[in-house]
Amino acid sequence: MLKRTKRHILTFALGVGITATTVALYTPSNADSTTKLAPVQAKQLVDKDAIIDALTETPELVGLTGDISKTVRLTDDKWFGDKTYELTLEGTFKLGVATDDVSITTQGNTVIVRLPQPRIIAVDLPFDKAAISKDVGLLRQDLSESELQALYKVAREQAVADVKVNAKAREEAEEAVENALEELIGRLPAVESVEFEN
Repeated sequence: MLKRTKRHILTFALGVGITATTVALYTPSNADSTTKLAPVQAKQLVDKDAIIDALTETPELVGLTGDISKTVRLTDDKWFGDKTYELTLEGTFKLGVATDDVSITTQGNTVIVRLPQPRIIAVDLPFDKAAISKDVGLLRQDLSESELQALYKVAREQAVADVKVNAKAREEAEEAVENALEELIGRLPAVESVEFEN
């Protein structure tokens, strides 16, 4: 019976000692009763206006510059003679997006970009550099300047139509525009990621 009592007293004493020690560890000293906390800095967020300002520095983002070529043929057969003209245009085209059509939203420090489909920004097919070959019968007249201009217009319209339906060119242009925007926006303060939506 005595041993058990001692054990309880010893256990109680140890418990009190641990409690006292615990309290002593967390009790501030009299010398420094105030605790100084480090100031909490607010996380800097993306400035949407800064992104829009950066985009408006250029009116267009060119994603792809490519070569273009188109040949049209005009054949006019009559009983008194034939007339054949072949006109070939060569030049370049540019696909991209207008920065006014780019939509920017932010979620925290993530920038979400919505791009339109790339479109033709420019087509350069100079008329004065067109290659013209002809086979005109003795009794036939050459095409007039206005008729040549009309043939050129047909060739140019067909060349532009070819670019518009070129899916591979559009994909390359879209990828290049996304890369350019990601690099441009990624350099701005507080931007952590850039996401693209269709």
